[in-house]
Amino acid sequence: MKKKLKMLPLLFLAVFTSFNAFARGGIMAEDTGKKLQVVSTQWFRIIYTESTEQNAAVLYANADKIYQELADMYLWEEPPCKLPVVLTSNVELYNAYFTWTPYNRIVLYVAPPMEDLYVDYDIFLDCFKHELTHCFTFNMKNGFWRTVDTIFGEYLNLGLLTVSPGMAEGATLTSESVTGYGRMNDEFSHQSVRQAKIEGKFPEFKDVQGANDWGSSLNYYYYNGAFHQYLQDKYGMVKYSDWWYNCINNSITISGAFKKAYGFSIKNAWNDFKHDYPVPQVAENPVLAKEAKDFFDKNAIRYSKKNHSGLSLSSLSYSEKGLTYLDEGASAVYFISKDEINNQIPKAQKLFRWNNIEKAVQSADGKYVAFTGYDLSSVNYRYYVKIYNTESKKFLTLPGHGYKDASIVKKGDKYYLLTLKFKGEDERICITEFTDAGFGPSKEIQFPRVDLPFDFVQVADGQFAYILLSRMSFAVCIADVDGNVLRSYESPAPIRGLSYDSASDTLYFAYTEKNTMPRLGSLNLSSSTFRFTENDFSGGVWNPLVAENEAIYAGHFFNEDRLLIKSLDTFTYRAEVAAEENLLNENEIALNEEEAKWLEDFKSVEKHNYNIFNTPKGMIFPFCQLNSNSYDKKHSGATFSLPYGLTYITSNPWASNELAITAGYGWQTDSYGIGMSYTAACDTGLYTYSISGQGEFDSDGFKSTEGQIQLQLAKSFASRSAFVFSPAVLAHYGRSNALPEEYMPANSPLSLEMPKLEKGFGKTSDMNNYFYFQSTAPVYYHNIVKTRAARYGKSGFLLGFTPLYIYSSNVTENIEEFSNFDISVFMEVYIPHLLPVDCSLGYTYNLPTKFVFQAFNTNVMGTSFVSIPLMPELAYIYGETVLVAGEVQKSLPVFSFFYLNDYSLSLAGFYGYGYNEKRDYTNTFADFGTYISDIQNGDILPRAELQLKLSLGFNPLNFGMLNGNMNLSASYGIELKNEKINPAGHLYIDVAF
Repeated sequence: MKKKLKMLPLLFLAVFTSFNAFARGGIMAEDTGKKLQVVSTQWFRIIYTESTEQNAAVLYANADKIYQELADMYLWEEPPCKLPVVLTSNVELYNAYFTWTPYNRIVLYVAPPMEDLYVDYDIFLDCFKHELTHCFTFNMKNGFWRTVDTIFGEYLNLGLLTVSPGMAEGATLTSESVTGYGRMNDEFSHQSVRQAKIEGKFPEFKDVQGANDWGSSLNYYYYNGAFHQYLQDKYGMVKYSDWWYNCINNSITISGAFKKAYGFSIKNAWNDFKHDYPVPQVAENPVLAKEAKDFFDKNAIRYSKKNHSGLSLSSLSYSEKGLTYLDEGASAVYFISKDEINNQIPKAQKLFRWNNIEKAVQSADGKYVAFTGYDLSSVNYRYYVKIYNTESKKFLTLPGHGYKDASIVKKGDKYYLLTLKFKGEDERICITEFTDAGFGPSKEIQFPRVDLPFDFVQVADGQFAYILLSRMSFAVCIADVDGNVLRSYESPAPIRGLSYDSASDTLYFAYTEKNTMPRLGSLNLSSSTFRFTENDFSGGVWNPLVAENEAIYAGHFFNEDRLLIKSLDTFTYRAEVAAEENLLNENEIALNEEEAKWLEDFKSVEKHNYNIFNTPKGMIFPFCQLNSNSYDKKHSGATFSLPYGLTYITSNPWASNELAITAGYGWQTDSYGIGMSYTAACDTGLYTYSISGQGEFDSDGFKSTEGQIQLQLAKSFASRSAFVFSPAVLAHYGRSNALPEEYMPANSPLSLEMPKLEKGFGKTSDMNNYFYFQSTAPVYYHNIVKTRAARYGKSGFLLGFTPLYIYSSNVTENIEEFSNFDISVFMEVYIPHLLPVDCSLGYTYNLPTKFVFQAFNTNVMGTSFVSIPLMPELAYIYGETVLVAGEVQKSLPVFSFFYLNDYSLSLAGFYGYGYNEKRDYTNTFADFGTYISDIQNGDILPRAELQLKLSLGFNPLNFGMLNGNMNLSASYGIELKNEKINPAGHLYIDVAF
């Protein structure tokens, strides 16, 4: 038996080697049947499969040129390494990233881009340039830091302390815009910064560095992009490059690095930027200025409560039945009938909600709503397309994936689903006939790589319009359900948000010009003429539609959207512009000559198959991650760290699989340890698993060995549900550590006193070997969702249980065998509000409430964490109501690296049953007789407590972009039952990350 147990490390090593440490997991998981190839340029290794071959050819032809452009821009030409660049088309949600851990690398998701990138000349190459800028700025290292890199890896420099997300993205937005394209040359992208100045809410520099957890998640991109562009234009690239050089090498704060480069404070520079930043001269509140009406209360003097509650609006759509809109905060689609629209206070009806809806458009007759979203139920992010029948209340799901931007067109009595069908950047308009019973045949319109069709809307029987983006040129195109492109009209301005008014045969959209807000524009199809308004309004005009000569549109204000309405007759128009009409029939894709040559040349380039030795890099931390653990039947063995040592971490270039090897020494136990861990995960959270093993030795030789396997599966299904299963197994064999009495006093299980600081105080003279085995398997179902954009707007419940099995024995003497099976049952319930009122923006006072129930062994936690001092072991129910909460979203004075997100004051309480004193172990869940006996004997007593809880949410701002929320709470509790435990009440402080 002893010999077999000593083989545990070899067993876990065998498990390690059964996995390819850099297997095709994560974003490459669904390309396993295709060759993963590598092609090298002077500075890059491009890793791709056949589904991204065209993009690899484009990148191969341009990557080194883009590198040289950045080198010239930053006056820096010292490449950090042969940089891996991974291309994948398996992820349908557009994204890209650069990271320096465990080594420098770039990952590009080849998919249709999000709307704010519609301003790039070549979205794919500009995205690569954006990520390469991160690599450039974070690697502007002097000789000292390059030497450190050689020893420890590419992650170490002062930028870990100084560079915030805002600082990082300020550089990328300026580099992607240097050619005259990009987001800094797009007026839609300037909206949020302009709006802050118009409303007098322009933040300080330290408040827009990416630590906010409420409001627009991309605002820090635009504030910092505009500021960095201002600095480059006014003071040139030499000082700007010096600022970055100081951040990486010579300073521990952004402001200190700025002062060294520019000679004056960043606060003064920000104030100058704020003063010089151009905005139109418009009234802050268009309703108060009588420029528009509040849609939800047409007699409102300022704004209705609904329009001041933090709405996030998009996808305005109009039919012969009425208006629909998407509330992105709640991921729900709402409907307002035609009759209601004209009421002073129209009432919205929620049609449905589904997880992560991105866009929703109703058919012209109002019978159907087609909507697109992304789901988390597969290895990688996938779009789904569904159709909702407003009459039968039933859903129809489009089979497969690779479809988005769903809309509907009708021809006669037949309905057709319009979608953007894509695989990577191979994009087509897919036209699919459907009925309530399912889908019929499809026809397609194909486009070149750089062309993107979007915003499909019906304009006539069997015909639809869409916007076509091609290298920053916008056109409105008309096509039919047979797949024929009939004509197109080139727009003289960037446009978004297409809608159609059948009464006037006119398409409406939002457009911009230099230094303007988004405005209302139109294209009359009968006369083939564009009309552009000259009015700027606070909030801008977004997603406009026209009904009965009224323009209904969303205004994007500071941290919220508002739905407004304005008569068409009150707009000021420029002269009509004749639209040039082109007859087209673009059923065949055509590469331009330059791209065709790139692809042809790429075929003859030397390539090789990817293997793990393509990127044999990693990083070394100067400490050990291991602990010296020991267990006995009470599960109370002492744990000490082995901190003095090294840890090496590496991964595949797309970071789905990570391998860590660690070794170290601990003075408390005077012992040495070596261990290994392997983790794998996917972006969606569908699965995560980890395997770890370690061995420990001291002066007496072999001490212990331990292995763990953990798995989590989280499967989403239906409109809001998820199932989570998290089994874990731990096995430990070896000698135990000592547990001095003064280390954990028995009379106060929550207190912790420092032991005597003597070398080896944790080492015991007991030479017996113990075997300990533990298995847990939490499983739960939940349907908890956010019902609005507010922080506390959760609704739903969670229900689950955690079985626990423990076995232990003294292997050396074959005595003290112990086994125990226990279970914990838990439940959470969230009520979004007890008071039926909408809260004002940034505040909560409608009493959102949660309840947590846990029974039997409450030390075996499921998913809940409730701060209950001396938690009752048998069962408890805990409730908490937020009395008032508010958003702060500002850095603290002096300690600016601490960002205060929010505050809340809550009333909480619990009622439960627990033992009078700490026990060796709890009874099993089946021992009801024992529980009843213990209650009768007074060993188990009821406890009840009422708490007043103040919480502050923080985000440590400047710790190398590794930001994470921190919650500091103070609870004052008064015992209502069993007053002997805390007769005078108690103050409990809790810090959670």
